Amino acid sequence: ESMIAAIDYRNPIVRNYAATIAVKHFELYERGTNRILVQFFSVFKEIRNRWRYVYDPMGNEYFALASETIQQLQLDGKFKGDCDDYSILMAACIKAIGGEVKLVRTLVSTDYGATVGHVYPEVKVGSVKNIENINYLIREVLFSEENKDEPIYYHIDKDDNVWLNFDYNDYYPGGKYQSKIRKAELYVK
Repeated sequence: ESMIAAIDYRNPIVRNYAATIAVKHFELYERGTNRILVQFFSVFKEIRNRWRYVYDPMGNEYFALASETIQQLQLDGKFKGDCDDYSILMAACIKAIGGEVKLVRTLVSTDYGATVGHVYPEVKVGSVKNIENINYLIREVLFSEENKDEPIYYHIDKDDNVWLNFDYNDYYPGGKYQSKIRKAELYVK
């Protein structure tokens, strides 16, 4: 399966799961103009807190369908896979609840000196004029314990849209990028 084909957000398993976790956390803050953002952040929290990194089979690139990864919860309550499996699941759940997402390819230096490929999701959270509100929601309201006044990382595109880092490096949306290199961006349609 290609990475895009694995983002099966129209699958009822994915849609039902995404809708459930979108309202699992932060119910008190799910009002008015922040509703969609709060739901994106609830999806992030649930997936990130249940994620465990597991390598692909040796010598093979394996892209798990989002619906396949969701079914892992039945085994032990955890998701398992590598960076592309995480990105596929996050992208599918965000798309299933009305969000816009893209996958970013980058290169990361490892502790032992090698350079490896990495993929992570970014979620469109508004325009530049929304940055203060996004920072406030993450740092002061929804993820204050996880964030501890760390910077919020995002990318601004040519149209002044803000794409928030939804990678698994930190336990809050907008965590630090593993690399500043942007080899390619794949917009999920």
